[in-house]
Amino acid sequence: MHSRKFDNLYTGEEKALLESLEQRQFASSLVMKGVSVFLLMHLRLTWRPVGRPWLFDFGLLYFSAYAFLGSNIPGVWRTWPEYKHLAKRMFESEKMRKRGIRSQTDFLNESRLKPDFKA
Repeated sequence: MHSRKFDNLYTGEEKALLESLEQRQFASSLVMKGVSVFLLMHLRLTWRPVGRPWLFDFGLLYFSAYAFLGSNIPGVWRTWPEYKHLAKRMFESEKMRKRGIRSQTDFLNESRLKPDFKA
């Protein structure tokens, strides 16, 4: 969730909070991946039950892919209010200022692809 390079910014209590939040996010990620596996277990392309519509199977495939690829989002969304102030402190740290980043929007602007980027 956060870079270990910025551990010197946090107290022991805040590090413990970050560790517990990371564990909650990891547990949420595992649950979503479990949902993905559960949905894929019910997907049957051979020996299909009689009268089962193909739309149902495509829905299972879609939702299992959605649950797997988006598995980290619910955990971060649930824990964000608890560590938002710590992330803000990281963005406003001296290390980030040395890189020329003064706020979160500067960081996002720097991490964006440049218009002359060629793939």
